[in-house]
Amino acid sequence: MEINIQDAIPADFTVPVPERDSLVKPFCLGHGTLECYSLKASRKFYEEFLGLECRRHAKPSMSVRLGMRFHIVCVEVGDAVHPCNVLNHWGLDVKSRDSVDAAYQAALKHKDQYKIRQVLEPQEQHSVYSFYLEDLDHNWWEIQYYANGFQHDDFFDFGDRFSDDEKVDLNALPELNIFGKADSMIQLVTFKVPDGVRTGMMTNGKIYQSRAYNDMLEVLSDWPNACAKLATLGSNLAEREDVKHAELVAPLPAPRNIYFAGANYKDHVEEMKERLKLNINADPKGSGEKPWHSLKATGSSVVGPGSKVALPGGSKMLDWEVELAVVIGKPAKDVPRDKALDHVAGYTVANDLSARDHIFRPEVAEGSPFRYDWIGQKSFDGSCPMGPAITPAQCIGDPMNLSMKLWVNGKLKQDSNTNQMLFDIADQISHLSSRVTLLPGDVVLTGTPAGVGMPNMDFLKPGDVVKQWIENIGEFEFTIA
Repeated sequence: MEINIQDAIPADFTVPVPERDSLVKPFCLGHGTLECYSLKASRKFYEEFLGLECRRHAKPSMSVRLGMRFHIVCVEVGDAVHPCNVLNHWGLDVKSRDSVDAAYQAALKHKDQYKIRQVLEPQEQHSVYSFYLEDLDHNWWEIQYYANGFQHDDFFDFGDRFSDDEKVDLNALPELNIFGKADSMIQLVTFKVPDGVRTGMMTNGKIYQSRAYNDMLEVLSDWPNACAKLATLGSNLAEREDVKHAELVAPLPAPRNIYFAGANYKDHVEEMKERLKLNINADPKGSGEKPWHSLKATGSSVVGPGSKVALPGGSKMLDWEVELAVVIGKPAKDVPRDKALDHVAGYTVANDLSARDHIFRPEVAEGSPFRYDWIGQKSFDGSCPMGPAITPAQCIGDPMNLSMKLWVNGKLKQDSNTNQMLFDIADQISHLSSRVTLLPGDVVLTGTPAGVGMPNMDFLKPGDVVKQWIENIGEFEFTIA
């Protein structure tokens, strides 16, 4: 016998379902899904802070609801959580503006207790007064008050207000100006104008000078406040006068420290084992090893878009390495892995240029531990091209799933994805912070994928143009002088 499931739904809970020509014939929108690191920790946050009703209906998941039978299924996935951006959020309605403000103050007060990652300042838009917070699982929640009652009823009562043919003005949507692709989101830049070097923001190809900060280190040293300001700029930025004839330079011209990872991409390790016959562990994390990092000199090593880089000390084996560069925005010391990304301000593109013929000191015996010359190979003027901008962490999407490419003279050399990392970004930050305090303005180069020149004895020479690109950040070029 066929059961009419719709009869089991209380009448006061339903709305009329119109006849539609759709291929699928559902009778209701029943649930949504989100991810969490730990059901126990998330349930504590949902029940004690957000006031939601939770039921553990399966070993890996629980159902969450409030005030309606529609529910969210929260699934425990451990370290496989995919960070969301603020446009992918769940909304909770409260009864007054004061309730929004009280919730905002509670979020600030209990941020550490419930492992809340970010709390953005309240704002009014689209007749809604609200604020957003990012929870311990990188999920976003909007706590909102709608003066006309429950916000979403009238969306359907009035029918379509605009036709499908009407074009969207992206500049009128502040949340889309903040979060999206690299050509439409707000990114952080450093630029040169006739009267000096300035810092600011770039969106839709236009550059706007910062009114609050003189350089990028100032921005990063005040990152919690700067991040909150960035999130509320929205369409207001387009009302400012943009900077004409600005020339982009490295977004962070003088990092406090530059750390670089070695042999950290699966495809690169496989390439070195196969082509160069190097004895490298293909699964260091699985076998209990820790990430490996060394230091690259700051200051004169960093150059920006359009720069010319001279061959160091007569090197004939200058190699390229496109890398995702992580920019630290909060001090980090002994940070657990699940909190590591909270200390990231943003991401940029870097090239860890390497003089392969300078790695050994020829006058030192082979067995000596002082034979290796990491400064000679990795630290020289222009050894760290960086650009074109810093994409804030909340805008990057999943940093462990970004396409990355590098070209030399228009020929594709490296073509990979950050999902090839052996030790992910959280692993690296956590481990580095166990050795030394990471500071705002530090940069971590997270490794390079397959396609470097060494296996083919293919190296850079004067006149070569190198272009590197990473998804959701952008591209830039430099030339070998």
